[in-house]
Amino acid sequence: FIDLDGFKLVNDNYGHEIGDELLRVVGERLNAGIRDSDTSARFGGDEFVVLLPVVQDIKGAEILADKLIKLISQPYRLTGVQVEVGASIGIRIFPLDREDSVDSPEKVIHDADKAMYHAKTSGKGRYSIFQV
Repeated sequence: FIDLDGFKLVNDNYGHEIGDELLRVVGERLNAGIRDSDTSARFGGDEFVVLLPVVQDIKGAEILADKLIKLISQPYRLTGVQVEVGASIGIRIFPLDREDSVDSPEKVIHDADKAMYHAKTSGKGRYSIFQV
């Protein structure tokens, strides 16, 4: 679960047209930063989700989170302006420690959102892993 850090300032300072352009370019960067088997989508507002159908271990998710934070944090040259935003990411592995986990997709996203909020309140520009 990815939330952009500083997006509101871009919208406030440059308008929604630039904000919309920024969201499109962030989506392009996300797609360029993941495997063909992975999926990224805008969840709403300035939030995105990335689904990895196969993760060997938590380290792989951490490496990808670092990579995506760096990709998103690079400056953006948009229509007549250069802007910068960051990213806070929440990671939720499914299933957790049990093969019989029955968490719904909504619960998994909710947990990833909680982890992202923890990353944001811990200083932004970082990731956090959901802990049971």
